[in-house]
Amino acid sequence: MQICLNCTEEFYQGDTCPTCGSKDIITERAEKEVYMKTKPTKKFKCKKCGYTTLTEEKITCCPKCKWNVRVVGQLGVDTKAHEGALNSPSGKTISILGSGILNDYPNENRQLFDEITKKGLIISEYLPFEHVNRFRLLSRNRLTSALSNASVIVASKKIGGAMHQINIAIKHGKKVFCPSPDLKLEPSEGIKFLLETQETVKSVNSFDDFKNELENFNSENQVTLINY
Repeated sequence: MQICLNCTEEFYQGDTCPTCGSKDIITERAEKEVYMKTKPTKKFKCKKCGYTTLTEEKITCCPKCKWNVRVVGQLGVDTKAHEGALNSPSGKTISILGSGILNDYPNENRQLFDEITKKGLIISEYLPFEHVNRFRLLSRNRLTSALSNASVIVASKKIGGAMHQINIAIKHGKKVFCPSPDLKLEPSEGIKFLLETQETVKSVNSFDDFKNELENFNSENQVTLINY
């Protein structure tokens, strides 16, 4: 299986995407081979001083300026979204893993995963001890979209995992929301691109705006999990 990073199309053979002709693709087999040959390496960039390095371990304090990375919630908006749902009296949340359910990723969210099992659901299409890789993280985006009535993108560059998720949501007929550019959340290149090119993407300034838009949205023609 291969995934086109340009148009999100999934296909089985060829060096170019049969839909858009792009050669910017990743394959499941190649990602597996990379994981087996090397330890997972992450790029760390300090948002305060700009120091950049490659590391096999999670960095919680910048080696150069000693800035405490964990203060700003390094694990990202997905973590905050799950926490927000769990903290709501009637909130429920579903986590779709890019690994097996007995091989939590990221490890730092293990306590959060325990909380989700009490008030939500953790699912995966992989065997329990399978490792995560980039292909699987992108492939799960189709399931995340299919399980949702709408998607929210908070911040993104023009190319990346978040944009891949939103492009799939648009193909599925989902309502897509993003914060207003006036809020100046960075990176914002992807947000501005979506607002300029996609009529279905709606910018909002508050939760009430989001709620009102979603209540008036017709979801009859959406792709759902039954399609997979």
